[in-house]
Amino acid sequence: TTNGNNYSEVLSKYDNGSRFLPTWTVSKGSENIKVSQDGLVTAIKPGDATIEAKIPGLAAKSGFLFIKALGQVGFYVDGSINWDIATLVGLIGAFGLIAASISEPALFVNAPSLMIVVGGSIMVVLFRSSLGEFLGAIKVAGKTFKGGLDKPEDLVVQITELATIARKDGMIALEGQEIANPFLSKAVGMLVDGTDVAIVKASLERDNASAKKRHAMGAKIFSAWGEIAPAMGMIGTLIGLVQMLATMSDPKAIGPAMAVALLTTMYGAILANVFCLPIAQKLENAAELEAANNELIIEGVLFIQAGGNPRILTDYLASFLSPKVREKVAEASG
Repeated sequence: TTNGNNYSEVLSKYDNGSRFLPTWTVSKGSENIKVSQDGLVTAIKPGDATIEAKIPGLAAKSGFLFIKALGQVGFYVDGSINWDIATLVGLIGAFGLIAASISEPALFVNAPSLMIVVGGSIMVVLFRSSLGEFLGAIKVAGKTFKGGLDKPEDLVVQITELATIARKDGMIALEGQEIANPFLSKAVGMLVDGTDVAIVKASLERDNASAKKRHAMGAKIFSAWGEIAPAMGMIGTLIGLVQMLATMSDPKAIGPAMAVALLTTMYGAILANVFCLPIAQKLENAAELEAANNELIIEGVLFIQAGGNPRILTDYLASFLSPKVREKVAEASG
């Protein structure tokens, strides 16, 4: 590490640390050297060569952030979650900057305004949807705070490795392989069971469509919430103005009424633009990325089931990768 610690010492501090052992590949000069999975390098002939070691990453045991030279957002260790840094920094930063601009926080806390905007907007969202849809949206929104979506290039590498195993030792050899991605794990399980290709394809496509629907529903709920919150803020503003006009004869009552009028507008704007709409956008992005990963997996699994040559599988799946990543994967695969 950057502190001079041995990688094995770092792994020893974590439960199941052996799960994060590096994988070794010769990215350049494979005709000159070869490297085993435990990192043993054997020279074949004189010449230049480059070796790459990929380390899966470590998760935070504290359940918050873990960002170091060996860290990667989104990995799990015994249920501990490494939170998505972009979401947390953005959310905390936005609220922090708003709070920092307030000299007297007590002046900006008003129970009636919170009740109108937060409580009222939740009730309207519930009215527009079912209880199950609302609770499902809250559950799926948790994905915006958690990393963990597989990189497509990592899936290509893993699927190619599985194809090599299946080609060499048969489909049954795939049983017991450690696969973290649940969609890929199910797909491989169907291959091991000898499921018909039409059933495999139909089942996986149905699961992918269901995942898209869940994400779309969650994004729709939060988009609606983002539309309703400012409207509830405006309703609170009108309530405050009516109360203020009704008590013009009493100077002491004007202040609280005016506070309700202004704070409800502020609460509605913050709830919509700092919380609801960003989550809706995050869910849409996550849905697109997960769907693309699932389509990649479907194509790869069907290729394996058809008995395709693993050597051409990387090129076959390259269409799912960006041009830059495609070149990198091509170089790594030799």
